[in-house]
Amino acid sequence: MTKGCPTVHIIWSVPPSDEAEVDAWVTEHEAFMQATHSFGVGDEPCMLKYYISKGPEKSNPMDPTSEPTGNFVYVISETYKTAEGIPGHMAAARPWKDGAMLGKLMELHGKFGVFMEVGGGVFTNIADDETVSVTTKGEPCIHVVQNVPKADEAVMDAYWKDHEAFMRTVGVAVPPAAMFAGQPPVATWLLHTAQTRCFTSNAPVTVPTDYPSLLTRPSSNTARRTCHVEPLKTDTLFYPSQDAVKGGSGDDADAPRVTSFSINKAIVLASPLDPESGDTGFISYVMSETYVSPSGIANHFVKAPEHWTGFAELPAKNEKYLLTIEVGTQVVANMGEKMK
Repeated sequence: MTKGCPTVHIIWSVPPSDEAEVDAWVTEHEAFMQATHSFGVGDEPCMLKYYISKGPEKSNPMDPTSEPTGNFVYVISETYKTAEGIPGHMAAARPWKDGAMLGKLMELHGKFGVFMEVGGGVFTNIADDETVSVTTKGEPCIHVVQNVPKADEAVMDAYWKDHEAFMRTVGVAVPPAAMFAGQPPVATWLLHTAQTRCFTSNAPVTVPTDYPSLLTRPSSNTARRTCHVEPLKTDTLFYPSQDAVKGGSGDDADAPRVTSFSINKAIVLASPLDPESGDTGFISYVMSETYVSPSGIANHFVKAPEHWTGFAELPAKNEKYLLTIEVGTQVVANMGEKMK
């Protein structure tokens, strides 16, 4: 997801008595997205990421053993390829089922809404060359929303940029499965920094994919703990074993496997769907992360205090700015076959 690409994020807290109604809306929304939107390439509206996640709301979101509140958290996370995406999305939604789906969204948000941003943008990501984020149903998520006064924007920009450097250093970005068609199991990619070294050759690996930025990269061996003869001067990409990254268990202890990551930033409007409604003086920062497995989240929190000095500051930052946080909802809707 390229920095600056437009985003939509919506979070609901739903009592169990309304769970079935919201689940039905999620199913309808997924069908609408798959029928009317492209993914990665194609006509507008074109998605770079789309999922809805759901899970039990915890009394202490940072403690998976804490008592549930009884409610369910739902998170809608969307990233569009261009500025035409969100207007195209709204144009497609208005006539869908005679407007019933869009009307129901507004009704549900009025009852259960915790947060909504429409028209923010990707501020940090896992790799500059990242194009799309492919999620699988059942993948666990982390979502955090902070509302920050504009007076503190520069400080928080720097804080989350530092977090981006941490994510790029310790996380493995799992790419679209379609990239691997016809390739040996060395075609997985990983952000390669000066802290992660391997022997490389100049022979290119060509990967059949619709994403031109990923077509050709320098090849490498599949070792994870080797060194360059010469230190890298800039970030690049290399190919560890596909089997070491994909799969049910993998090696999250070595590098948590991330299927999507971004911090998304937006001006907080008085009415999120009305750009003319007025600026409240706040900036929202929305963290959206999905992992291959729960062990990825667990080891993310193991590595954070070791590799990111900002982790020690997070409780104080959340004390000042936190609107909501959830850890452990699971993907229940996505772009389906269009991601293949």
